[in-house]
Amino acid sequence: MLAVFIPIHIIAMFSEELMWRGYILPLQVDTYGVYAWIINGLLWAWVVHACLKWHLIGMIPGMLIAPWIAQHTGSTWASFAVHAIGNAPLWVILLVGVLKSTIDEEPNHVEKTA
Repeated sequence: MLAVFIPIHIIAMFSEELMWRGYILPLQVDTYGVYAWIINGLLWAWVVHACLKWHLIGMIPGMLIAPWIAQHTGSTWASFAVHAIGNAPLWVILLVGVLKSTIDEEPNHVEKTA
């Protein structure tokens, strides 16, 4: 499961960063100047992650850090790194859950007692 999930998740994060920080943020800098990172982060939170209501508030700091890093370094790679670091705990939690479930599984056979 993780062998499929993690590469797909990395591709999705990279795609988000290319669109939001690589394409949209430079356009917003032309309009909003030094405050573009705030607009970009809040818009990203609202458009992409608003459906995650149960932890949207907790995600907002990370959603502001990624565009701030991108705007101040001029690097989409830097914002991708911030995004990946922010999502890494999810991968660890999934890994622990998968490993725990495989350890806790009981054998499928039932021993017969004579």
